[in-house]
Order: sequence, then structure tokens, then C-alpha cells
Amino acid sequence: MALRIPAARGEGPFPVRARRLAGETTVVAVAAWAWAVILYRLWDASLRVPIYQDRSDVRFLADLVQTIETRGWFQSNPRLGAPFGQTLYDFPHGGETWQLLMVKALSLVSRDYGLTMNLYYIGGFGLTAAVTYLVLRHLRFSAVPAGIAAFLYTFLPFHFYHEQSHLFRSSYWYAPLAGLLLLWSWSWRERFLVDPDPPAKPTRRAALAWTLRSNLRRGRVAAALALAVLLGGTETMTTSFTLVLLALTAVIGAIHHREPVRLLVNGALMAVLGATFVVMIYPTLNYARVYGTNKEAGRRVVTEQEIFGLKIDAMVLPSVDHRSRLLNRIGNEAQTTSLVRSEGGQALTTLGALGFLAAIAVVLTRGLGRGGRDTRPVHDRAAVLHHASVLAVVATLVATIAGFAMVLSVFGFAQVRVWNRMVILIAFWSMLVTLLGIEWLTGWVRRRLPRPGLVLAAAAVVLGAFGTWDGGKPAARDYDAMAADFRRDRDFVRRIEASVPDGTMVFELPVIKFPEQPPVGNMKDYDLLRPFLQSDGSTSWSYGAVKGRPAANWQVRVRDLGITASLPGLLGMGFDAVWVDTYGFADGGAAVRAEIEAATAARPMVASDGRYLFFDLRAYRARLGRPPADLRSEARRVFGVEPPAG
Repeated sequence: MALRIPAARGEGPFPVRARRLAGETTVVAVAAWAWAVILYRLWDASLRVPIYQDRSDVRFLADLVQTIETRGWFQSNPRLGAPFGQTLYDFPHGGETWQLLMVKALSLVSRDYGLTMNLYYIGGFGLTAAVTYLVLRHLRFSAVPAGIAAFLYTFLPFHFYHEQSHLFRSSYWYAPLAGLLLLWSWSWRERFLVDPDPPAKPTRRAALAWTLRSNLRRGRVAAALALAVLLGGTETMTTSFTLVLLALTAVIGAIHHREPVRLLVNGALMAVLGATFVVMIYPTLNYARVYGTNKEAGRRVVTEQEIFGLKIDAMVLPSVDHRSRLLNRIGNEAQTTSLVRSEGGQALTTLGALGFLAAIAVVLTRGLGRGGRDTRPVHDRAAVLHHASVLAVVATLVATIAGFAMVLSVFGFAQVRVWNRMVILIAFWSMLVTLLGIEWLTGWVRRRLPRPGLVLAAAAVVLGAFGTWDGGKPAARDYDAMAADFRRDRDFVRRIEASVPDGTMVFELPVIKFPEQPPVGNMKDYDLLRPFLQSDGSTSWSYGAVKGRPAANWQVRVRDLGITASLPGLLGMGFDAVWVDTYGFADGGAAVRAEIEAATAARPMVASDGRYLFFDLRAYRARLGRPPADLRSEARRVFGVEPPAG
């Protein structure tokens, strides 16, 4: 197959002028936004209610967004984890700092956590399409195939499986940038050197000194390092994936091309990427240095690499929620009875799967391509084919179940567990291989038809339509039910806060550890964040202290002692109210309600749907008649912690 390099204007980063490129990119982004609006029927939605209000992890993300809006940043909130407050250093998100800053910027405009989350999520479709398109144009793909590929890449099943529950994973605009950085590292000579094939120097040290002094394209080097800084603070998993692939391809390239200097090039990129990540998570590292390592929160075990590994069958078979009943059945047949389900959203779609299979064929039949010095530009078609194919295959060998990720885990990298998410990088490189095939077919048509324009235009429409039909789609959304659920929570919390003084602390039942705890009863994880998310800021709530620390562990004593025995101690800790989520009890909360009523003589406020109970303990405190110091001593005795002063 003869691969031809499309004509490119000069040595600029793109083959067209900036104004035209901006127009093209805008068209692609608007198309992605429009299709997202249609898929989600946003005209039926209340945009101040998260689109995935019914998903448990969305409430944790809402906690982060709400905290950013009210506190300025996400790491601490005195209104959660009462009485000591919530600190998230043990459950870090520093690796997503750049995305969190984007959320903060949006929140300054929206001033509503639900609207902020929806704007960020829907905005991510257009942003992903735009960034992907720019990368493809940088690689000298023509506007129409690049636009179609960027659009289809944006609507992979991955996007809809992770949705708002994994807000910083589902908007994967950073993945094409990571893919590009790895392609640059393969073509480092032409990319970073003025003369990619300079004459030999007497020694390697002399060659290195001359290169650093006289032969570097400093602007391009700076761009690569800046891209490494961007990636190092954007998404933790992609940072980890990129570091691993830079290391592996450095070794592979150094051996194949007999160029030890590749270790230095990739090592420099890894150093900047890794240093940026360390800077971003420094607050977590420092917190662990001061207070010790938390051995309970966010701990991963080695075998999770297999539970959440990449599945090749899931990549190449249709998605389990495909629009076609036949293809849906084929996809489900391989997954529903599997002993290792992993995460969903791994399907590459038909066009991506064809590119992936072609990449495997390229590696098996052509190996790594020619040896010796590789001076081809990054957009050279043979270079793109070989480099994208090798990267896709190496990434699969790392991420697949029982792959090299398990080896890394055994040697201390167990915290990076969701290797299946490397599929968005594999999908990008697979799409490049597919585009090369489309490019070749386009050239074949042009050479054989006198007027190929109409045929190619029709083919582009058919390809785009098929790819869109074959791509991902969201799960059905019942906006009316979610909005009603949202309003019930809001109205009940407003009633509560109108009835108690500012600063009231509320203890929540059942006691559930935070974060990442199996659901209790009919509750979902993070359901105890519901009242906080509807609060006007005048109350504080006990849920949300990170497990594994004294600020959270004392609450387990309440569960063990029972609520009646714990009530005086809770008063000593500063609580003046109890919230009960009846979904967390097998009897619908009947026993705990009777117990609290018998102990306090208080009648609860009841939510309109009967789910929540709220007990005001102020009258009970007054009737008990025990001095504050005595109650604090009781709290110290039964809970084993020092109550907060005052």
C-alpha cells in the first residue's frame, strides 16, 4: 500500500492559516455540542440539576464542585465531617488540578454546582472534538476526514459509560495530546533538531554538547515540555499511562534504532511530566509526612489491576448498549457472563476496531519499521503508521488483564488500577491508522475517477452517519423524576435550616464511612451528602470525614454503641440534631425512630416522601441538664477523641 504525505505549507504546526484553522475547529466543536444536546434532550432538562443526579459518584463530584464554589478550593470543608471538618488530602485529586481550575472558572460564572457540572460535562464534548481535530490537522490530515474522525472519537462509548460520575475522565480532551506527545518522542530527531541527521562527533559528550548549544529547535522543545506540564496536572491516570509508555518506547526505540540518546529524550519528558504531577499532589504528600499514611482510604490491592484491566474482546466487539439489537446482543454475549467484567465503555467502535486490528497486523508483518536514524517528520505517513501501530500494541500489552500492568503493580504501582482507561489512547492511535486507510482509498478513487468529488462527498456523509450510529449513546435520562428528587431534598433541607439556628451541627444516620463504601440498605454511596448539597451554608453535617483518620473513626463508635447510648456524647461533640435516612435501615428506620423518640421525647420533621427524618435535640439537651464540660467528658470517654473547643 503506497502511503503518500499530503502537501503541507512550510514547517508550521498546521497546514493552513490560523484564521481558517479556527473556523474549521469551531465547526467541529459546534457539531459535537449540537449532537450532545440532541442525545441528552437538554431542552427537557433542568440545567441546575446534574444530568446524572441519580448516580452515586455524581454526589461526590458535586461535593468537590460545591466546595470549590463556597470555599475557593476542594481540599477542605468545615461544613462536612463535623465537628472536625472534611479534608481530602488522603483521597487526592491534585492530579486533576488544571481541570479543577477550569471548574473553578466556570463556577465563578454559574454560581451553582449543578449548572457548573452540566456546563463542564457538555462543554467537554466540544472541547474534546476541537482538541482532537487540531491534533489531526497538525498531523496533516485533510479537513473533512479529520473532522469526521474527531467527531466520532468524541462520541466513543467511553464518554457515556464514565459520564458525570467520572467527570474528569469522561471529558478526555487531554488524551489526543498525550498521544501526540508520544508520537513526537518517536520522531524526536526531526521534531527537536535543526539538523536531524548531523555528522558524527568525536565523542557522545561532544555530540550532546553541540546539540544542546547549536542544534535544538528550542521552540519545539519548549512546546513539548509545556505539553508535558499540561498533561502532568490534568488527569492522574493519563499521566501514569503516558509515563509508562514513554519509558517503554524509550527502551524499544533505543534498541531498535541503536540510539541510547532516546532514553535521554524520553527521560526529559518523563522528568517534566513526573515533576509536575508531584508538585500538584504535594499537599497530599506533605499531609502524609506530617500525619502518617492513611492505610484505609483509597488503598488499592494488586489484584485490582485484573478486575479493572483492559479487555481486547470488549475493544473489538460492539458496545453492550449498541443501537442495533443484533450488535447489542453480540457485545453482551461476551461480557454479561464473563468472570472479569472490568469497566464498560471499552468498545473502539467499528472504525476504531478496524484501525486497531490493522495496527496489530502492521506490527506483526513489518515490526518496528526501519532501523538506524529515523529523520522522518511526525506527519510522515509511514512514520504515523508504524509509530501509532506500535503504541497501540504496546499500550494493549500493558493494560490488558494479566498484562504488564500487573507486573508494575507487584513492584509498587498498585495505586494505578484502572488500566482499561488506556483505551482512549489506544482508540486515538487506532483512529490514526483508520484515517491512513481512508486517505489511501481517497487517493485510489481520485486516480481512477475523472470527477471523484461527488463520490468522495457521498462517502464522507455515509462514513460520518455510520460512525455516529455506531458510536456511543447515553443511558435514558428521566429528567422529571430527577428534578422532583432534587426539589424534595432542597425543600426539606430548607425547612430544617429555617427551624434551627445558624451553625447547627447535624449527626447523620446510618453511620457510613467515607469515601468508597459499599451501599447500605437501599441507599447509594454518598447519599449522605444530599443534605449538604442543598444546604444554604448555615448547617454542618457529620458525613464526609475521610475514613482511616481519628476525625472519622470516632463515628464508628456511634454505630457500635447504638444511638441511645451515644446521644449525650453527641451533644458533647457539639451536635444539636440528628438526620436519619430511612433507606439505610432494613425496617425503613422504624426501630431507630422509635429509639430516638423514646430517648429524647422529640418528634421528627419528616420529608414529603417519608425518606428522611430530622430530630432537633435542643429540647433534649435542655431537659438533660448536664453542664457542657460534663457532656464533653462523656464524648471523650465514649468516642475516644477530644471534642472541639466550645
